[in-house]
Amino acid sequence: MQIAGWSFVIAIFSAAFSTALINIFSIAGFVFWLLSGHAVAQMKRIVRNPICLTLLSFILLLVVSISWSTPSISSALDGIKTYRKLFFFFSVFALCWFLPQWKERLLNALFCSVVLMGFASICVAMGVPGFPEPDPWQGAIFLKNHITQGFLMGLLVLLGVRQILFGTNKLWKIFGGFAVVLAIYVTFYLTNGRTGFLSVGLALGSLVLFLPRTLKQKVVILGVVTLLMAAILATSDRFQNRFSQATAEIEQYSTQVDTKQKTSMGLRMLFWERGFNIIESAPFLGYGVGSWSYQFDQDQLKDGIDKANAKYQVCGNPHNDYIMMAAQVGVFGLMLWLLFLGMMYRFAKIMDFKDSFLIHGMLVIYCCGCLFNSFTYDVTEGTVFLILSASLLGTAFRHIDFFSES
Repeated sequence: MQIAGWSFVIAIFSAAFSTALINIFSIAGFVFWLLSGHAVAQMKRIVRNPICLTLLSFILLLVVSISWSTPSISSALDGIKTYRKLFFFFSVFALCWFLPQWKERLLNALFCSVVLMGFASICVAMGVPGFPEPDPWQGAIFLKNHITQGFLMGLLVLLGVRQILFGTNKLWKIFGGFAVVLAIYVTFYLTNGRTGFLSVGLALGSLVLFLPRTLKQKVVILGVVTLLMAAILATSDRFQNRFSQATAEIEQYSTQVDTKQKTSMGLRMLFWERGFNIIESAPFLGYGVGSWSYQFDQDQLKDGIDKANAKYQVCGNPHNDYIMMAAQVGVFGLMLWLLFLGMMYRFAKIMDFKDSFLIHGMLVIYCCGCLFNSFTYDVTEGTVFLILSASLLGTAFRHIDFFSES
């Protein structure tokens, strides 16, 4: 169990820097949990928890959907492999149920990782020797893309506020405040990512929703966050430019058919439009896991768009988690996934306050971000969310009678 725990810690610490490392060490953590000798007994008990049971049902549906998946069996198996991160939820849930100290280790690993990424982004922006040049489209990005960096910066805001309010000493509280400022500065003033603007903005907004415990606190926090966001939006040229660009891209999509798919928002709207066509043609159980790219091509062919056509698009995912899931496992599968997330939200209310506001904020960032990105399909975003949420929930449910032997 100890080796599994440290493997997950290293995986989370790697999140801000290397997709390969987070893949390798999260898989290693799961394997070491299986080899610990406790996995079977723990799994029998944790599936009594409705959250774990719902996720297990969703996974089983994905696996069974191989039988009706429209592309080749290899594509279906690749689709299952993409969702392997779902299995990590059970191992981390069990780990933190038995050994709750791993929760703070995982949270601190991500906190330190993203702070280092923020420093690295500043070095990129300043042109420090040894760091890469700023990306002409994304800005001061260090190794990862702006979508991943923006998502992690949103989580850093929540973790920083948690340190400010519940840090064990004054130094940690100061460090937490610095982390919040760093996340805001890097996101709104050094990078060009709309996902980052959304994630950090939602993180700040979630403080208004979930942090206050009295009406007075709500008014004060609302006032502070409103003033802060107004100042950011008034002074961030990057936000203003990207917002104007997004508006123009949406208008272009609706008015210029020949060029609508050549912009970021235009591509998303094209993917969503075809995604709804795919869902409409197989609404209940979808076309099976791993079928998205194949069905997207089939929908293009219906309109006479083949690979030789200039309008042809390759689409690995629709940049929308909900469309992606509904296309593969239907509305039934999507409802199972939403039930899983909804149970997280509901049961988070029984957790310690320092963890409940954190998981609620994470859910807001994740669920809203999934409207514009396929976070569960993506390696880093999906893995980080599932590992952190499992660590928080596993610790909280340690003494809940879901696990009783009776």
